[in-house]
Amino acid sequence: MSEIRALGNGRFLVSRDGSTRVAYAVSSDTGTWVFLDGQVALIEEPTAPGTRRQSTSEASSLAAPMPATVVAVNVTAGQAVAAGDILILLEAMKMELPIAAPRGGTVKRIACRPGDLVQAGVPLVEFE
Repeated sequence: MSEIRALGNGRFLVSRDGSTRVAYAVSSDTGTWVFLDGQVALIEEPTAPGTRRQSTSEASSLAAPMPATVVAVNVTAGQAVAAGDILILLEAMKMELPIAAPRGGTVKRIACRPGDLVQAGVPLVEFE
């Protein structure tokens, strides 16, 4: 049996099978981002019946899922990328959060630099 206890400020104590870990959760426009054991998961908010959410692979830009610091920018405008390429590396809550290309394409614009503090939902990379 699992037990989850809120610690405040987006932190949760997760106990299961005699093991206790700290998880972090942050809400954004797209849902709730959960960080646990070095893994990142997005729990999407349900959409209204008859509507369709834009999939990540259809997006023309990628945004930060939560407030973070830009650690590295691995691409330049005009560069071709493949699905899964790590475009930007963010750091939030002492965890690295890679922003990967959801599909192949060409980078149109980069809207951040290493050291920048970025907010959730703000586009960081735009595709052509």
